[in-house]
Amino acid sequence: MSHTVPFGDGWIQVLEDAAETVSITDTLDALRFSPEQAEWAAEFGPLLCGPANQPPAYLTALDGHTKLPLSPQLTEFYSYARSWTNSEALGNVIDPDDYLDHLTDPRLHLQDLLDNEFERVGVLVDKQNRPLDPARCALFSLDALARAPYNRAYFVFAAPEPEIWAFENEHVHAPDLRAYLQARLSTQLHSVETVAEKWRILAMNQANLPAEIADLSDETALWEIINEYNWDDGFAVPLAVVRHPKCDRALALRLFWDIDETAQIHHSDEESAIAELYASTAENDPTEFDRIMDYCTTLVEELRKQTYPRGSNRFDTGFFNLEDPSLTDRQRKIRAGKTKFALKNFEEAFLQPEL
Repeated sequence: MSHTVPFGDGWIQVLEDAAETVSITDTLDALRFSPEQAEWAAEFGPLLCGPANQPPAYLTALDGHTKLPLSPQLTEFYSYARSWTNSEALGNVIDPDDYLDHLTDPRLHLQDLLDNEFERVGVLVDKQNRPLDPARCALFSLDALARAPYNRAYFVFAAPEPEIWAFENEHVHAPDLRAYLQARLSTQLHSVETVAEKWRILAMNQANLPAEIADLSDETALWEIINEYNWDDGFAVPLAVVRHPKCDRALALRLFWDIDETAQIHHSDEESAIAELYASTAENDPTEFDRIMDYCTTLVEELRKQTYPRGSNRFDTGFFNLEDPSLTDRQRKIRAGKTKFALKNFEEAFLQPEL
């Protein structure tokens, strides 16, 4: 399971601890030999791993000189393979000895990314509420280098195991490497019922998806489908989700605030905003335009009337919840200010988090 928390102008998915009964080695085997990796290799080239049984003595921190010792999980990981190239699940895991070469490679602009990531002290904090100091962070993985390293993951060293901060399509915060790897695997293997159901649906023809979604009986499966859905494929699936009786308030809030801004635009001007924004769609594909309008009106009206039920999903809108004991005085003040400003444009039903 996971939940989301505010991060800058977006959100971070926070993973929970993973089962210790599954070893890192077994998880890596599953990722390495999964059907998804085979399909990826057929399109983008083979996965390269190695060498094995040669873990580094330490990792070089992002500051370029601090030496960070390997934890038991990291030792097991790097003993399996010091590097991964072209992994569908992990991207490119760089050999620790090559980190400084990547840092200075002018094609990657990695230093610019790191400067932007870590200059905002107080925004990126670990589970002990400490700013992410580059001297105690190390690079874990990058997106395929040919596409530039926009997807990247870091180790954040904290006792007893480093956390993982991954910046991908959705930012992810994992309590340790085991939890991160198992989460990556759960998107591939039919390890739990809801994930199996999700992949069964996603494998269907796009035209059948709305009908298949309507048969679901679990709000967590709806959440997983939205995680994986490509919005370039249109609004048929999102419409089926917001109409589903098991769509809970947390998922509805996430759709409104995080996943897609169309419903927010509709809320700003319910008479004409969508008609103006999607004028060409209305002319060329009126059926799809009707879906967009139905999606926006359903989501906005159901949130406004507070008819979405409370379910097992959780979502923090970033507003209200000032009594949260984990907030610092500064964070509480900022949250209060954001709430006060947001109330000028949104009803409270759109702002209260579902925690």
